[in-house]
Amino acid sequence: MQTISRDTAERMTVVYMPAELASEAEEVVKDFFHELHDTMPLSITDIAKEMGSVNVSHIIETLKLNLEHTSDMMKTLEENKVTLKEKIAMLKDEKVILKEENARLSQRLNLISERHDEDQHKHAEELREIRTKLDLANVQIMKLCMTAPMRKRLRLD
Repeated sequence: MQTISRDTAERMTVVYMPAELASEAEEVVKDFFHELHDTMPLSITDIAKEMGSVNVSHIIETLKLNLEHTSDMMKTLEENKVTLKEKIAMLKDEKVILKEENARLSQRLNLISERHDEDQHKHAEELREIRTKLDLANVQIMKLCMTAPMRKRLRLD
């Protein structure tokens, strides 16, 4: 089966037709090729099945069109697959980096928490010591402010 390009078909319509019909035929050929370009290869097969008489060369051509169409789709899918693999590798690297950062920050938080606990314990001890000293100082002040008979009555001595 010989394929005819769009330009060849347009030239043939102009050459082999009377002048008054040539412009109309040229329009029809342009529309035909435009519609043919828009249709999917599978729809051509459907049209051929409806017609009833389909020759082998037409089936071969439609299969070639289907094969080209699916091979283009496969190429696109392969490219997408490669791109996705690259993105997955990048995300895995980022995940490892984030895990390391998380571990480092967790360790730092634990260290700060331990220091805070130690400081809090230390401050609690200092506070107890200060309160003890304050209580002793209050007792001393009270003793100094009271007379001896009062202290004796209260049995502070």
